[in-house]
Amino acid sequence: MHFYGFYGVHAQEVNAENIFLLTTQEVSIGQLAGSSVVIKNEFIPDKLYRSLPKTVPNKKRIGLKKIISIPFIEADHVNIAYTKASQVSGNDVIIGDLCIIDRVEYRNSVRISEKALVYEVIKG
Repeated sequence: MHFYGFYGVHAQEVNAENIFLLTTQEVSIGQLAGSSVVIKNEFIPDKLYRSLPKTVPNKKRIGLKKIISIPFIEADHVNIAYTKASQVSGNDVIIGDLCIIDRVEYRNSVRISEKALVYEVIKG
């Protein structure tokens, strides 16, 4: 299953193979879990998204440059920006601009933007 959240998303947990969230004012999620988690303020339709049946056009979408809060994020591949989290865990983790993360746990690689604030990084 693939999950794309472009507008308001309110859920206790989202668990899907591929998760994409666009930063908006209406995001309220307790936990994200999946194979791939991406949180950005811009979405350019990729091959996977274009292949899915849908009723909306395949167009670029721009979110807000607003920090969203998701306490727990766990995935094999994590690529986030504009996100506040207590814990981010994954094999390969990219912490982008304007993230505030209490703890990052990674297995293979981690990359942290100079414009992010990460309090603890642990290789597991």
